[in-house]
Amino acid sequence: MLGVAEVINFHPNNSTQVKLTIPVNDATVSLTVTDINGVELGTGWPVTLNYIDGSDGMYRLTLEPLNNQELGKIYSFKFDVAYDDLFSQCEIDVRSKDNVS
Repeated sequence: MLGVAEVINFHPNNSTQVKLTIPVNDATVSLTVTDINGVELGTGWPVTLNYIDGSDGMYRLTLEPLNNQELGKIYSFKFDVAYDDLFSQCEIDVRSKDNVS
């Protein structure tokens, strides 16, 4: 399943916006964030992204600052998408940045 993932404002002291756009309006989309060694940042993973009504496939979530996140380190955002009997995964690596917009 093709989609577009976006991570905005990924910084240890800020809330992070996570978006995933896929061609399905009623999927279950979950997210787990790990370091490069596969260790989860904090507890409570996976978390579920919320579908944005009328968005044509956009799912969104705001993450509070993550435990043990360090500037300049790379982290993996792992998305699981379930729809009917289909299951898909995607993963993007994101560097925790000092210059956020």
